[in-house]
Amino acid sequence: MEDYLWSMQALISIIFPVRNAEPFLSQCLESIKVQGWKNWELLAVDDGSTDASWSLLEAAQKQDARIQLTRQPALGITPALKAGFALAKGEYITRMDADDIMLPTKLETLFGLCSSGPGKLAIGKVEYFHDLALGEGYRKYAEWLNSLSTPEKRWSQIFRECVVPSPAWMLRRTDFEKCGGFECFDYPEDYDLCFRLFQHKLDPVLSDEILHRWRDHPARSSRTDPNYADNRFLDLKLHYLKELFIPAGKEILLWGAGKKGKRIARDLINYEVEFLWCTNNREKAGKQIYGKNLSEIPKSTKWKNHLTLLAIASPQDQLHLRTQFEQLSLKEGTDFYFFA
Repeated sequence: MEDYLWSMQALISIIFPVRNAEPFLSQCLESIKVQGWKNWELLAVDDGSTDASWSLLEAAQKQDARIQLTRQPALGITPALKAGFALAKGEYITRMDADDIMLPTKLETLFGLCSSGPGKLAIGKVEYFHDLALGEGYRKYAEWLNSLSTPEKRWSQIFRECVVPSPAWMLRRTDFEKCGGFECFDYPEDYDLCFRLFQHKLDPVLSDEILHRWRDHPARSSRTDPNYADNRFLDLKLHYLKELFIPAGKEILLWGAGKKGKRIARDLINYEVEFLWCTNNREKAGKQIYGKNLSEIPKSTKWKNHLTLLAIASPQDQLHLRTQFEQLSLKEGTDFYFFA
C-alpha cells in the first residue's frame, strides 16, 4: 500500500554533488531519507573525494534504492551538477549540498509551491548554523533572503547578492530546462542560474517556514574555492547587466567612486558600455579615473532616462538614497539597483 501511495506522487530529482563531505554526509543523507515526500531520487555525484565520502554513499545506496551513485575526477561543482542532472528522471528538479540539512517537510512544501502551474520557482526559507559559533554576517544574510517575500522584492535585489539560495529551490523540469539547466556562463554557478531564472521570468514563491539549514564551517566551498571570490560575483553581475538589463534609450548612471564603484566603472569601460559616473564626494568630483570624468550628481538629472547603479556600501546611505529615489517615484528593480 505504501509503495502504491509513493507511485501516486510526482518524482522529485535531487541533484547532489559531493566532495570530501565525510564529517557531515551521514547527517545530510538522513535528513533526506526522512522526508515526508517519499517519491524522490537522489543523484549523488562524487567529485573526486579523497576522504570516506564514496564509502558512505555506497553504504547508503545499499540501504535505500532511491539513491543513485556516480563518480568523476575532481572536475568541479558545475560538471558534477550536469552529471547528476543527466541521470535525473523526475518531473521536478532541486539540488542539495552535502554539508547541509533538509527539514522534514522541505520536499513536499516546495512541490506544493511550484506545482500550482508552469513558471513557478519555489523557494524555501533558510537558516545558517555552525557547530560552534555562527558569524553575524551569515545570520543577517539569511534574514535578508527570507524577507524577500514577493517576486518584485526578490528580483529588485538581484545585483546585491544571489537571491535564490542554491539548495532551497525547486522547479518543474520543463522550466529548468528552458532556463538552460546547469549550463552556466561562469561561476558562481548558483548566481548564474539566478540571473537566468530572472531572464526567463520565473515567478518566485516563498515558503512560510524554514525548510533548509545551511551549515557554515571552515572548509565550506564558499570560503575556500576561488570560484566564489568577490571578483567572480562582480564579473557575473556585469556580464548579465550588459546582456539583460540595459534598456533601449536609457543611459547608465553609476553612483559611487569607492573601491567597488571604481571596479564597476573599470569593467563597464572594458565592456564598452557608455555611462555617466557621478559621486557626492566633492573631493573626487571633477577628477578623471580610468580616463573617465567623475562629476557631482547633476541637479537637473532626468532620472527616468537613466538606469542608476548604486555602488554605495553603507546601509545608512543605502536607506537614505532609497527613500530619496522613492520620493521621486523611482522604482527599485526598474529605475535603480544597488550593487553593494
